[in-house]
Amino acid sequence: MSVITITTDLGTSDYYLAALKGSILKAIDAVQIVDLNCNIRQYNIRQAAYNIREAFKYFPVKTIHVAHINANAANPKILLVKHQEQFVVTFDNTLLSLLPKEFTAEVFALNNTLIKKEDAFLFDALALVVSRLAQGKNLREIATPYLEFEKKNLLKATITNMGIKGIVEATDVFGNVITNIHRDLFYEYVKDQPFEIAINHETISTISKGYYEAEEGDIIAVFNSSGFLEIAIKENKASNLLGLSVDNAVLVTLVAKNYF
Repeated sequence: MSVITITTDLGTSDYYLAALKGSILKAIDAVQIVDLNCNIRQYNIRQAAYNIREAFKYFPVKTIHVAHINANAANPKILLVKHQEQFVVTFDNTLLSLLPKEFTAEVFALNNTLIKKEDAFLFDALALVVSRLAQGKNLREIATPYLEFEKKNLLKATITNMGIKGIVEATDVFGNVITNIHRDLFYEYVKDQPFEIAINHETISTISKGYYEAEEGDIIAVFNSSGFLEIAIKENKASNLLGLSVDNAVLVTLVAKNYF
């Protein structure tokens, strides 16, 4: 049985998501469809890429990840990549460039002649690609190498003379704020020195091992399961209470030790 995940901004209040799933079910006899995230904010390609990147490692080989985000009817190019024996199928809309670079060692594009004009949402075209991958077809049998896919810079946290400069990369359903500052970079800079994490007029000077160390209402910083710095408020939504959203700045600085 093939495993297909769906990441999309189609939402669940209209028939669109059901139509996408129906197209896949018609094309494949035995399939398990998993909603990876079907409530991506409209046109938010970065949020979609983040969800795929974080969930990818939990799925078995041969899983096919379909990302239906911001479908561009003017340039309906469907792209395919293979990484660690799994596949990502999406549009030429910068999403692939927001995944780790090893995902895009080889990028393939579906022949546009296989896309019907009446397939406005490209559901049938995606289902066609998914069905052929599920049959074990080689990428080169269903698509051609494609080097000119749209790219967007994946912003990385960096060490500067001011400290570590990072950004808010995502917020989750609990209101936790995920940054692009990785544990390795953090400790490369901080080592064992006192520090402050500054984010939207709030400062945090400790790293907690987990939420269990905090009291209700405490603002805490932890490293999540992927190793990235996360800001949270115990049993509340940090993104709302701290007024934080994607792309907000995060700064980690060293604090001079007080010997007196």
